[in-house]
Amino acid sequence: MSPSTLVEFYRGLIDEFPVWFLEDGCAEGDDEGWQLLIRELGDVVQLVGDDIFVADPETIRAAGLAALRVDR
Repeated sequence: MSPSTLVEFYRGLIDEFPVWFLEDGCAEGDDEGWQLLIRELGDVVQLVGDDIFVADPETIRAAGLAALRVDR
């Protein structure tokens, strides 16, 4: 699935359901997809990264938000 198709899929879900945030909305390393997701939906829902960061401080710093799980 292309990044634009995925973003449109998310937009459809957000329009139909009360979505508050998306966690790991794109694949690791899909910089184009993440940029598009941020541009198109960043003002609509919280975009949260978990697995995409794989404990990489630079990626976390660039994102500005990460999910912290205390259960692991």
